[in-house]
Amino acid sequence: FHVNVSVSVTPEFVVPDQTTAAETICIDPVSLEPKQRFTYGHVGKDLQGLLSCAHEEYDPVTQSNINFVATPGLLYTTYTVFEVSKANPSGVVLARFTLDKLHYVHSISSTRKYVILPLWPLTFQWSGLKFVASGSVMDGYHWDPTALSRFVVIDRQERRVVAHYQFPAKFCFHTINAFDYDETGDICMDLSLSADHSAFEALLLDQIMDLDVTTLPTRREKLRSTFTRIRLSDISGAELALGGNFSGPLSRMPRATVDFEIPEVTFDLARINEEVRHDSAYRYVYGLSAAMAEHHNHVFVDSIVKIDVRTKTHLVWGKVGLTPSEPVFVKNPDGADEDDGVLLTVVLDSTQSQSALYVLDAKTLAEVAVVSLSVIVPFHFHGSFLPLKN
Repeated sequence: FHVNVSVSVTPEFVVPDQTTAAETICIDPVSLEPKQRFTYGHVGKDLQGLLSCAHEEYDPVTQSNINFVATPGLLYTTYTVFEVSKANPSGVVLARFTLDKLHYVHSISSTRKYVILPLWPLTFQWSGLKFVASGSVMDGYHWDPTALSRFVVIDRQERRVVAHYQFPAKFCFHTINAFDYDETGDICMDLSLSADHSAFEALLLDQIMDLDVTTLPTRREKLRSTFTRIRLSDISGAELALGGNFSGPLSRMPRATVDFEIPEVTFDLARINEEVRHDSAYRYVYGLSAAMAEHHNHVFVDSIVKIDVRTKTHLVWGKVGLTPSEPVFVKNPDGADEDDGVLLTVVLDSTQSQSALYVLDAKTLAEVAVVSLSVIVPFHFHGSFLPLKN
């Protein structure tokens, strides 16, 4: 089957890595010439694994990349969570543990103290061998609506698993930010949460091309995700309550709770000012939405939304006929405010059959500039900004 490609950006290289496959190709950010092909096992001998996460976590303070690899076996799957930095270029294993299933994980969360591995009840059938046997990505997954989601918490300093939390059967492609509450010992995670994995089906080509307006509401609902803040309360207390024994039923584990959500708009592919990552006082999130759905008959996103997590309000930018891509925040180098900067988004204009780069004021979402590209850039999920070096 064809494997999707996602792209991570480091200060020196653009790194496209196959979604869920623990294989990476470094390419030059200017010429796009392939430089090196390797797995995490080439980074460090303790980082061998078959599958991984499409989106690494990055800590701007320690300049660390955090991820995991998973190795399926006949009876259980081994998960290895690790951190790679300039101080530890070969990587440091933060925790290694086993579970009975191989879960699909698209992104993870981290704070200054912890890594949180979210395990939704979407698993690979036959430990991933169903992909090979059927030749179909969709046939290789199994969704269990009766199962619980699990959050595995790893202490970055002590390098061990310190808690497991249970949560209802939900799904998430993209986490947004997470932070510690030192006063209470809690962790808060912000993410785009969906009721289940229906987005997989809604993004099939025949579903996207379906022009039947009678099924449009159902197909749109499959793609719906909501900004949600989840709280893991009293991490140290959760560990003490179980005496460090996490091998029992998930139903025995403490419950993660929803702090709040913003259901007024669907919301995903979110970006923040990376300078406030892991900061409990951070305030603004930018993402894609379908806030103008009543004006068209397709299932794609049609607008950019700015959420204020403090006031729980939002702003919307969008125009009929335009399909924006993930908004990339670029900070004003002379600015002091968290939202002092611009958003860059490549927009497909179906009315003109061409694309353009839109520059929006990150405070107000007002248009600052529009640069015509004179070509059609196919709709894509993610983007990055690479500043020009002096």
